[in-house]
Amino acid sequence: MATITIDVDDEVLKEIEAKAAKENRNLAGVVNELLRRDLAKPYKLELEGWKWKTKLRPGVDLTSREKLYDLMDDAEEMKRRGF
Repeated sequence: MATITIDVDDEVLKEIEAKAAKENRNLAGVVNELLRRDLAKPYKLELEGWKWKTKLRPGVDLTSREKLYDLMDDAEEMKRRGF
């Protein structure tokens, strides 16, 4: 098992210590469990301040770089959309 040194916020450390004491476990065991559990979760990006209006749709597949570039290259379409 590797040994590392990390900086942990005081509040986080207190929570980990409380969990370890409650479960009668050592800190390393609790930290390893929490890291394994978190790393096993699929990653989901949540952007703050990014809210779609209820029925607004972009009208183009935002995940397709090619389609976005095609749209931006179309001057008439950009004018129609107000750009």
